[in-house]
Amino acid sequence: MLRLNRTRGRLPRVVTLTAAAAVLALGAAATPAGAASGSPLGAVESVTAVSGGVRVTGWAWDGDTTAAVTMSLTAGTVAVKAPASGYRADIAKLYPAAGSYRGFDVVVPTAPGSQSVCTTALNVGAGSNKAFGCTTVTVPNSSPVGNTDGVTVTATGVRIWGWAADPDMTAPITVRLAFAGTTRDVVANLPRPDVQKAYPTYGGYTGWDSTIALAPGSYQVCPTLLNVGPGSDRKFTCRAVTIADHSPTGSLDGVAEAAGGLQVRGWATDPDTTAPLSVRLAVTGTSVAQTVTADRVVSGQATASGFDTVLPLTPGTYEVCATAVNVSVGTDKALGCATGTVLDHNPSGALQSATDSAAGGLEVDGWASDIDATTGVSVRLAVTGTAVSATVAADTVSTTSLTASALPTAFSTVLALAPGTYQVCGTAVNVGLGADQALGCTTGTVKDHSPVGSLDSALAVSTGVRVQGFAADPDTTSPLSVRVTVGGTTTTLAAGVSRSDVPYTYPWAGGSTGFDGVIALSAGTYQVCATAVNSGLGTDKALGCTSVTIAAPAPAPSTLPGPTNTGVPAGTTLTVWNGDYTVTTPGAVISNLDIRGYLRIKADNVTVKNTIVRGRDGLTTSMSLVQSTQVGVKIIDTELVAAYPSYWIDGFVGNNVTFTRVNVH
Repeated sequence: MLRLNRTRGRLPRVVTLTAAAAVLALGAAATPAGAASGSPLGAVESVTAVSGGVRVTGWAWDGDTTAAVTMSLTAGTVAVKAPASGYRADIAKLYPAAGSYRGFDVVVPTAPGSQSVCTTALNVGAGSNKAFGCTTVTVPNSSPVGNTDGVTVTATGVRIWGWAADPDMTAPITVRLAFAGTTRDVVANLPRPDVQKAYPTYGGYTGWDSTIALAPGSYQVCPTLLNVGPGSDRKFTCRAVTIADHSPTGSLDGVAEAAGGLQVRGWATDPDTTAPLSVRLAVTGTSVAQTVTADRVVSGQATASGFDTVLPLTPGTYEVCATAVNVSVGTDKALGCATGTVLDHNPSGALQSATDSAAGGLEVDGWASDIDATTGVSVRLAVTGTAVSATVAADTVSTTSLTASALPTAFSTVLALAPGTYQVCGTAVNVGLGADQALGCTTGTVKDHSPVGSLDSALAVSTGVRVQGFAADPDTTSPLSVRVTVGGTTTTLAAGVSRSDVPYTYPWAGGSTGFDGVIALSAGTYQVCATAVNSGLGTDKALGCTSVTIAAPAPAPSTLPGPTNTGVPAGTTLTVWNGDYTVTTPGAVISNLDIRGYLRIKADNVTVKNTIVRGRDGLTTSMSLVQSTQVGVKIIDTELVAAYPSYWIDGFVGNNVTFTRVNVH
């Protein structure tokens, strides 16, 4: 490594050589010549101790080359090489052939102390190297200097101070303080007239002073003066310090369930006061917080430093944390956390079902328990919208309540209710701590176990009256008996005829619930009444009454109407009409149509003739092929036939109509 003759801050320290040494360093004077050959010519003109090394100056020239002569310089164990290529006009005057660039000025870096400096010009071509001899010089120490003057412990840390300077600098240097695994840099720029008096060259601003905040504990504070330029950092002896803990001490001793929440106990003191401390209590994950005063006597404590309070909390498990509030020096102190559980002293339970009872009424089942009860809990039941209520004891072992143990918690009772759907609500009656708890509501249906049915028709026939209808009982799948009373005479019919329509209304009923029978009667008017006979729970069901008149037989006509002499005359050409047909024009005549849909007459005096009305697919409710409530309607030579037969479809519904030769089938 080579350095030019540059110093930082101060002039180099020049070594004064003796006369003999000077002659040795300069070498033999050369005689001017126009050309030179053989060994190099030259001289060492000065050897000077500088900060961080030795500066050597001089000149050299080798007539066997136009290139700069290489100079080899050693100082102690350090060796460097440098070209003699500096500008030297004086050499050009002595040796015109040499030119003006034959000088050298080299700094050899070396350690402080006494160093032997030797210089040699390396030969090129004929001749040999030219040794200029060796000179001994003393290299100064360029590392920083200073002192740690003092270390004092404060309430919150440590103060350390001293002075520092660098021989290579007039500007302030940096002191690095290492402590607790970290560092802090301090500039030594404070006035120190005492240092200036002892060491004038360092100037008057070399002091440093730093206060470090440290938590309580033991530390080593280690100062280091950071070197600038030559030299190395200088470490001072580490100083041991101990910071006292002025923060509070104490303990959260525990939490336990108490009436209304969690009871919290503990103690806290502060070395900076004899007054009772404040302690903040907080419940993790909630907004519940409380500040209490630690002013109670606690066993083992010299002062009244205990606290004992109840935090209002609903049932659940909580983590409570306590913090002692610091006084004066120090910081607040966490006393720890503890977990406690507030039990739910309210009863618990559920209404599980409300179902039809075989004994009549609504059977209500459920369970209820209370941790404070030693016997079964009482449950109040109420039926919404009625005066029906009951109080039952949940005092049997439940297999469905999912309780933690096989305690007697189940209840079951039958509420006397007429057929219908009801909402039943339950309330568990509290025991001890807590309050009554609603168990919710459930809905149940009391079935009507009496028969259902209908007297659909009582029609006069040639031999009497034909009675039709249906009857079913939810308590049996067997055909019911139906008593039909006509004119004081009772006839029993079995409701076992196929009726596929009945399950649509009563899904629990089978498809064979119809009754159909003819009761022989003579001509006259009669009241026909039917009653379904009950099976199991329930009572007999009156299916209704109707009046029927049986006319005396009329003499047989010479020609009776039938398929051959009613409907559209044979050979009539018809036009197909797809879809429903609606007439809204009064007096309109509809003829020669094959209507594949429904005919709706919504005008007076309409005539329909030579026409077929068939209906269509997609029936969703009761319908009729033709419907009219207008006046003056005539239907002549027409056929009403259901293309898609159904129990729900009629031929004609309405009034004020005259039929002539109409075939309905």
